[in-house]
Amino acid sequence: MDNSLIFAEAAQDVYLLGTLGFRAVQTLDWTHADVQAQFCHKAKGRDCLFLVCSEEGGHEMTRMAGGKLWETAKSIRFLHLERYCSLSDAARREGNEGVAALLALVAASDGWIESEEAGAWYATAKVEVPRAAPGHSAADILNMDLAPIEYLVADILPTTGLALLTGAPKRGKSWLALLLALRVAGGAPFLGRETKRTGVLYFALEDGYRRLKARLLKLLDGQAPPAGLRLDIEADRSDAGLFDKIKLCTEKEPDTGLIIIDTLQKIRGSRTSSNEYANDYAEIGKIKGFADGQGICILLIHHNRKMRGADDVFEMISGTNAILGAADTALLIEREEDSDSAILHITGRDAPEQALCMDFRKENCEWRVTGSAAERIERRKRAEYEANPLVQLIRRLTAQNNARWEGTSSDLIAAGEGVDMSPEKLTSKLAKLDADLLRFDGIQHARGTGSTTDKRKHVFTRTCLYIPIQLS
Repeated sequence: MDNSLIFAEAAQDVYLLGTLGFRAVQTLDWTHADVQAQFCHKAKGRDCLFLVCSEEGGHEMTRMAGGKLWETAKSIRFLHLERYCSLSDAARREGNEGVAALLALVAASDGWIESEEAGAWYATAKVEVPRAAPGHSAADILNMDLAPIEYLVADILPTTGLALLTGAPKRGKSWLALLLALRVAGGAPFLGRETKRTGVLYFALEDGYRRLKARLLKLLDGQAPPAGLRLDIEADRSDAGLFDKIKLCTEKEPDTGLIIIDTLQKIRGSRTSSNEYANDYAEIGKIKGFADGQGICILLIHHNRKMRGADDVFEMISGTNAILGAADTALLIEREEDSDSAILHITGRDAPEQALCMDFRKENCEWRVTGSAAERIERRKRAEYEANPLVQLIRRLTAQNNARWEGTSSDLIAAGEGVDMSPEKLTSKLAKLDADLLRFDGIQHARGTGSTTDKRKHVFTRTCLYIPIQLS
């Protein structure tokens, strides 16, 4: 039964099956969506056998469980224990050898084993499990009893899934990642947030043990290292042994819950398509699927582009948008060259959107949070707005034309210097500027009405007096 998976209702049955050499899991409460997802993943591609005791409630739970696995399991069969409430109960009467012989008979059978012996303690009459329509009703979802999200780092890093930590080269990503590893392995606060203590495996693939030792000594500052932190400087690619190595660690060290890979580029597999987006999504999605299946968190360290995205800071992440799209959580370090200050931007499916100001303490190479970055981001956005040549042009035109100017995109381009772009691109940029123009300058932007020619025009109207500000 190499490819089989046995579902048993009683915990003692799972233990008994394990001692007999069978792979088994306990059939838990299948009304929970997270339980369903966990066992659907375990059953994928396997021959599943459900042990059904004589209790009617157990029958119903097993029917439900079997029905959920139709789309993932290779095959599903049911073994009914006619006289006993558990397999362990049967073993006490029939002996372990009798139980093992029965299961071997089930494994060797292509179909259902029919017992003609009147006194048989088992039967395998087939139970028809109707395939349900895909998905769940909205009412069912609202009635689900779902466990709350757990975090390795409160409101930043969930316990399960795939996360990214990105930043420009030589901006302190690895220092922050190693600090995270130390804090989580020791159960100590990280960036002022509580952590859930768990084992950590850190793949420092761009370092040697000499550099790792120096960094550990710096961050530990005389303290003993946490027992739950393991470090390695070698790993195979994602398509050539990486997952096997992680599985080995989680088997030998079951407490391991966080895997840090520094960097993503070091474990990337072979390209399977000429489409870069498809390649990125397939590979990152594969790593995420593995993390979800193992119930662990994998943090990938990755690089940013040199230029900041015009509208979204996460556009700085190197590669296609598929890398961010496939991840559950992303942490991005935005740090100017030669500056000890940075902003840590955080976004994710289960983490609240936030931005934290951090300082890098050179004396021990530790990142520390100094507060929310909202004010700093707002000041930077205002400075970028003030320096925008398009904003300056619109201000000048409305000032020169009694607080109102109208014209096409081509007219606007021709009216000033520094606005060198196509009419289509200008129209797109204006749409993004609308809110700030009204907020900072009291200038309302609208499109013309009436004829087709008029509809191509932009109309700018100042609704209040503009007072220049000084940005310190």
